[in-house]
Amino acid sequence: MGGTGEYPNYENYTAANNYSETLRLVYDPSTLGFADILDAYWRYAPDPTMPEPDPAYQLRIFWVDGAQKAAAEASIAAQKKATPGTLVTLLSADDYTFWKAEEYHQHYFDKGGQQCTSAPAQLPSRGRA
Repeated sequence: MGGTGEYPNYENYTAANNYSETLRLVYDPSTLGFADILDAYWRYAPDPTMPEPDPAYQLRIFWVDGAQKAAAEASIAAQKKATPGTLVTLLSADDYTFWKAEEYHQHYFDKGGQQCTSAPAQLPSRGRA
């Protein structure tokens, strides 16, 4: 997401295109709030103060509406106060096109790809009765 150029993929991606490897999260806002997702993002994302030379791995939060943008801005501001160092996470909405990965990159962990070293995020439930 977030870059320029024609259909990015692993073979033709270049840093000049400014795409980010992105996870598209589809959720039910009546059971899980965007603020809960942002909280999990900060708890389990890589170090938000470490600049990544390759834009593909730059930490970004993409928003889809004004409420999400405001929540993300507030979340970034709170994180800046709580985090020593310079926060380099970007807030982006320059392009909403989510480009699906090639088949061999889908379900990457299940296919033996590199595993995340932190525990999976346990998001709180605002569940229904």
